[in-house]
Amino acid sequence: MKKIQVLALLFAASLASTACTDFLEEKPLDFVTPDQVTDANFIANGALNTLASGSMFRYGPFPNLWDYDSDDATGPSWAFGDVGAGNYQSYWGIDYGWNGPYTLIHRCNFGISQITSMTTADETVKQNALGQLYFLRGWAYFLLVRAYGAVPVFEKAVTEGADPQQPRTPVKDVYA
Repeated sequence: MKKIQVLALLFAASLASTACTDFLEEKPLDFVTPDQVTDANFIANGALNTLASGSMFRYGPFPNLWDYDSDDATGPSWAFGDVGAGNYQSYWGIDYGWNGPYTLIHRCNFGISQITSMTTADETVKQNALGQLYFLRGWAYFLLVRAYGAVPVFEKAVTEGADPQQPRTPVKDVYA
C-alpha cells in the first residue's frame, strides 16, 4: 500500500512540474495553412483546381449559358425554352457562370499575395506561378465581362480585406 501511495505522489509531482500548455497546444495535421506553403507551384495549382472542382466547368451548366446559343447546337427545346428566349434566371445552373469565375479570381488574388511575399522560393518558379495566376484572373474577368458586361473588379482577395460589395466597373476598365 505504501508503494502505491509513493507512486501516486511521484505521478502527481511529475504532473505538477510539467506545463499543460505544451500538451494542449493544437497542431493542425489534416490541412496545410497558407503560412506553411513555401512552393509557388502548389499555390498556382490550388487556383487551377477551381477549373475542375465543379465551381467552374461542371459538366452541363457552364458551357450551356455561353456556348449553346443556337438551335443547331441545342435543338428547339433549348432554343425556344426559357434560356433560349433570354430568361436566364430560370436556368438551374445560372450561379455557375458568376460564382465560378469569382472563385477563381479570389484564389488567384490570394495566391498572388502569397507568392509575392515568399522570400525563399526560386525567382523563376515564382514568376512562372505569378504568370499563371495573372492569366487565370484575366481570363475569368474576360468570361464575366463577356456574359454580364460591367462587373465588380477585385484587386485583392476578400479574405485579405477587400470589400465584398464592389461597384461594377465599366467594361473598358475591366479589359484594361
